[in-house]
Amino acid sequence: MRLMTIMTLAALTFPYPAVAHDIYTDWQRPDVGGSCCNGIDCAPTTAYWDGKRWMAMYQGKYISVPPEKILKRKNPDGNAHLCAAQLIAPTGVTIYCFMPPEAKF
Repeated sequence: MRLMTIMTLAALTFPYPAVAHDIYTDWQRPDVGGSCCNGIDCAPTTAYWDGKRWMAMYQGKYISVPPEKILKRKNPDGNAHLCAAQLIAPTGVTIYCFMPPEAKF
């Protein structure tokens, strides 16, 4: 029982969200400045180039990424990343930043 309590407390105090969001902390919005991430709106995603624009997966469907939202910096892990939130917008989604997979700038 004592071991179970210690393990539970250790799991609850380990900073999983902070570690997961460390790569986003210095990302700045390319269009208007300011942070891309508020601690919960950035995550790895799947994405593809359709020949004209980037399409990124958000909540189970692909959305078009406006060119002004694309980060032009070295990709930290080669994966696509999207910082977005479900807000009032023409598409229902506000994109803050997008990192294409394996971006080389």
